[in-house]
Amino acid sequence: MNYGTLKTIAAKYVNRKDILWDELCPLAADDISLQLTVQENEAISTLVMAPETHTALYSGAVPPDFARVRAVFSGQNELYATDMQGLLAAGDQSRLYVVSGMAILSGVSTDLTLVYSSREEAFTTDSDTSLVLSRYSQIWLYGLITHAAHRIQDFDAEEAHSMMFDAAIATANANYDLSRLSAGAPSRRVYAPAGG
Repeated sequence: MNYGTLKTIAAKYVNRKDILWDELCPLAADDISLQLTVQENEAISTLVMAPETHTALYSGAVPPDFARVRAVFSGQNELYATDMQGLLAAGDQSRLYVVSGMAILSGVSTDLTLVYSSREEAFTTDSDTSLVLSRYSQIWLYGLITHAAHRIQDFDAEEAHSMMFDAAIATANANYDLSRLSAGAPSRRVYAPAGG
C-alpha cells in the first residue's frame, strides 16, 4: 500500500472531501513513532562517546531517525535506564544511561550500542510507503482518521477511531513480544533496580 491509497481509504471513513490529509500525516506519524514497537521499526546504531564539559559523564548523539530507546549496551553488558539526577548521584555510573537532548549520557567512555525504535516519517508524495504502512496499514489508517475526526470535531468518531488505533498498536506490539519471548530467550529487565 502507498500513501495515496491510504488517503483514499481514509476519506471513505470520514466521508468528507475537505480533509487535508497531508497536514494530519505528521501527527499520525508521531503517534506511531511513540507507541509502535515491532521489527519493522527496530534499528541499531553505534554511539561514539565523547567527554562532557561540566561532568565526568560521556555523551553520544542519537541517530536522526531516533524515536525511543529499546536497549543500550556497553559491549555485551546491557545498561540500566535512569533519569539525570539518578545518573549524577550514582556511585557507579558505568552501568547506567540517560537520554537527554537527543544524546545518550553515561559513565562509559567507550562506544555504546543503541537498539532503538526508529521514527515513522510523514509521507510527502502519494507514491511514498514504509515498512510499517505495508505491514500495518490499519495502524496508519486509524491514526489518520483519528486526527481527522478531531479536526472536524466529531468527538464520538474520534473516540472510536482512537480505540481502534490503540487496539491495532497493542496487537502489533503483542505479536512482536510473542515472537521475541517464544524463541527461548529469557525476558529482559525493563526497570533499573531500586537505588540505582
